[in-house]
Amino acid sequence: MTETLRWFETLDDLPSPTPGSQMDGDDVALRVDPLSYLVRHFDSAARENVVAVLKACHDAGLGGLDELPTMALYPQMRAAIETAAWGCWLLAGGTRVKRMNRALSVTYKDANDFGSAAAVFGVSWKASDIVDRLEEVRVENRLQRALSDPGSTTDMLIEVGRKFPNHEQQSPLGAWKLCSGMAHGSRGMMMDMSKTVDLGTVDSNGNPHMLFSLDIGPLALFGVVVERLLRMLRELYDDAST
Repeated sequence: MTETLRWFETLDDLPSPTPGSQMDGDDVALRVDPLSYLVRHFDSAARENVVAVLKACHDAGLGGLDELPTMALYPQMRAAIETAAWGCWLLAGGTRVKRMNRALSVTYKDANDFGSAAAVFGVSWKASDIVDRLEEVRVENRLQRALSDPGSTTDMLIEVGRKFPNHEQQSPLGAWKLCSGMAHGSRGMMMDMSKTVDLGTVDSNGNPHMLFSLDIGPLALFGVVVERLLRMLRELYDDAST
């Protein structure tokens, strides 16, 4: 885990695309929310989340891991996996049309999601303002696909995961599912992925009293999944931006 954490901490922010590069052309065509902006955002979000988790485990390990929560770090690790994979998915479009459609779909979903949340809290913000500008970009570039959501996170992870070995625990989808189970408070998942101590007593139904605590092993494994995703993202970004 320490080596993985060190690798993440050495990463600099991704640079702007070189003028005239493939990505620069994508950015000019998209203009409203350029592809490089989206990818750099996902890269930054993934790094921020995974470093927070691994650093908490590392620092707590110096003084004993009992002080760490059993499940609370898993939502952050899930976010790191998800955001790193979205960045890879955006860059994996084989043609400019495909990359533009993917980028527009991500911004379209973000606008609608934020618009819905803003309405709940009485914030004056209209998703239609962004959506109208996205539609202008779509028409300007003669893109046939109508604006729509990018699809499910599961489908995206399956596509990105095709570049990974066929081991469920090491795949983006497998890691994301396990983190999601912990994030959603699955008792079965917690019992399988945590350290357990039998307290030697039982309740009125004869069920043993158990004490659960964090097992950093799964988090260390998931950190490696994020590392591999970000290596993939940065290789794709470098190829497209120079």
